[in-house]
Amino acid sequence: PGDPRLQAVLARAAEVLPRATEPRQVSGALWGLAKLAQGGSISLKFDTSQLRQFNHIDGPVTIQSVGKLGGVGYKKLVKRVSQDMLLCLDQLQVQGLSQIVHGLSAIGSGDEALLAALGKQVKKKRWDMNEIEVASIVHGMAKLNQGRVLTNMVEVVEYYLASMSSQQVANCVSAYARHASSGSTDWNYDDVFSKDIAKRSKDFNRQETATVCWSLATAGSRSGFDEMRRRARELVGGMSGQEMSTVAWALATLGENDEELMTAIANRARKRCKRLSPLDISELLWSFARLDVWPQKCCRKLGLAVVERTSKEEWPARQLATAIWSLAKLGDVATGTPLLVSAVAAASLPLLASEGFAPRDLSNMSWAVATLFGMWDPEEKARCEASLGEFLEALRSSGEAAIGQFNAQECSKFLFAMSKLGMKDKMQEAVSQDREQVCEFGDQKIRILYRPPGRNLRHTGVAVWDASLVLSEWLVTHGGALGKQGVRRAKLAGAAVVELGAGVGVVAVTAAKMGAKVLATDGDQQALDLLSRNASRNEAELKVKQLSWGPEAAVGIPAPDIVLGAGIVYGVSHETWRNLVATLRDLCGPHTTVILASGQGAAPGVHESKGVFFDLADQHFVHSRVPSGALPENHRKSCAIHLLHLKGSKRNADESADEPRRKKRS
Repeated sequence: PGDPRLQAVLARAAEVLPRATEPRQVSGALWGLAKLAQGGSISLKFDTSQLRQFNHIDGPVTIQSVGKLGGVGYKKLVKRVSQDMLLCLDQLQVQGLSQIVHGLSAIGSGDEALLAALGKQVKKKRWDMNEIEVASIVHGMAKLNQGRVLTNMVEVVEYYLASMSSQQVANCVSAYARHASSGSTDWNYDDVFSKDIAKRSKDFNRQETATVCWSLATAGSRSGFDEMRRRARELVGGMSGQEMSTVAWALATLGENDEELMTAIANRARKRCKRLSPLDISELLWSFARLDVWPQKCCRKLGLAVVERTSKEEWPARQLATAIWSLAKLGDVATGTPLLVSAVAAASLPLLASEGFAPRDLSNMSWAVATLFGMWDPEEKARCEASLGEFLEALRSSGEAAIGQFNAQECSKFLFAMSKLGMKDKMQEAVSQDREQVCEFGDQKIRILYRPPGRNLRHTGVAVWDASLVLSEWLVTHGGALGKQGVRRAKLAGAAVVELGAGVGVVAVTAAKMGAKVLATDGDQQALDLLSRNASRNEAELKVKQLSWGPEAAVGIPAPDIVLGAGIVYGVSHETWRNLVATLRDLCGPHTTVILASGQGAAPGVHESKGVFFDLADQHFVHSRVPSGALPENHRKSCAIHLLHLKGSKRNADESADEPRRKKRS
């Protein structure tokens, strides 16, 4: 790069190449710049209106080269070449397809028409590809979110896996992990990759090991993970910060507390602390917090690194919020000193002023600050509140402005933090106002009045929770053929339905508008008032009843076809769950199906069909989980739907729908 001859050529190129008319001149120049890694030293400005049509050779080379150069400054050129490629698709060889996909994935986007056409060509020519081209195209298409292409390539990938290099295998494993995590696949991730990962684990280098660990965690797969953990233990002594944090993230995401590996990561991270990026630090701290691991020396050093480095460099909002949330979760083992809050406050003020925090980050930041404040003695707390007044007010103001963007869990967490920070009174006006959310589920559109959860920081049923949105959309999608989903009632229309914990009525109103005969119940009168208003404004015919769970709560209610519950298994109260199970037991008949949706904040283990609630429920019910692929795509990781049926009842199915409940079922 410092050679004066190269600098002279680059200077001359900047003068003459903008006047180029031949595509070969453009592709050759860009290919050379990419090979010389000179993307930052020169940006050639081509007059695209003067260029002749790119052919099936020069076009792919141009797009690939622009990708290697970072894509900056070549938007018009890429658009022009993409249009030309649509005219010569049939002439493209596999190598050309691979070059275009590689280039567009490096740029980060592509013309939709071209991507669709490329997908068809990939499908057509997939068996003409070699291992290198298969791995490159699969990796690129995954980054471009072309899931259908990945599905078309599954058989080819399986065929070539055994002859691929370890890097190619890692690329394929990571590509399909992104697709598998969506839950919308008709192939099984473990069936495709688990045997090869286990067999090839010792061949992976440090970077590949981190990539494969990340991939397995992203796909939610544990097949082959034991082998990859062993490989990570062997290589951790030479890992970079990014590689260590990626492996730690994978362990935490899968809930695998490998004490030996996490200890080794903590020791190496402590020694290399100055070389860690903000992302490395935040992911390591998050992993320790999620796994409830307490490497004191490492956490203290990472905590001090947050204090020192936030004053010298700008941290992204997500990483700043994640770091302080994790340190608050770790508590005194890390650092609960005012120094940490002061440093984070100073770093956060510009981001708060520019609305740089997403709602999730804002709620995590607020909760962390409130938690750290709670660790100090009264004098220390009073002194810090006085010195951090500007930050706390900015935090409150930003949260108040974003209160309509919070989901229910984020809003609840934020309001809890404001109460702990002594700012409850200032938030009363914001949380007391009725708000409207328009919900669309297929062809159903309803308008729901709600309030931020915890009005007066108590009531939670007045909010719209994710679980109610997921269950409503699932009912609309499958309501015409519920029997195929394991529900004993074939259709929702005409079914007798009882909803427990109905809240503001998202699910109840949706079911009623689909023709169900709905009895919506809740223990909170404020929620029932909003529910009644929502039923009226959406012209939904349903009945409303105040009901608190417990023995004999269901007396007088006929056994319905379906019992619905969205977000009702939460918290840590075993007594609440016992009362819920007792209510379900007394409410159900032999042909009743219970459908429970759980979202973020569900009770421990519920998503995996485990925990105390299912221990109690399994005494009376058999249960199954709806496949994640049947759930709305953006909630497949955070939500779950379970179906429950009463055990061992011999009552006649024809009697069950109309017979009132006996006082107490033995």
